[in-house]
Amino acid sequence: MEQYNRLRGIVAERFGTCERFSAALKWSGRKTRDIVSGRQIPNAKEIRQMAEALDVLGKPAEFMSIFFGGAVHNVDDQREE
Repeated sequence: MEQYNRLRGIVAERFGTCERFSAALKWSGRKTRDIVSGRQIPNAKEIRQMAEALDVLGKPAEFMSIFFGGAVHNVDDQREE
């Protein structure tokens, strides 16, 4: 549930309201609210659309923390030198 709180916070920070986020995604308000609140699990296409709108596609750590709760280790920390 923590990732939904993170998603809700980032939506509020970047769009102000869920309605503005819905408009940016061209989704219904209900669908957006259900996904942002955790009542509906987004599919891969929906995650990509949200990531594009939130401008996190090129930011793997932020992307992972928003959509997957930061449960994945940082790849840079695992590299051997």
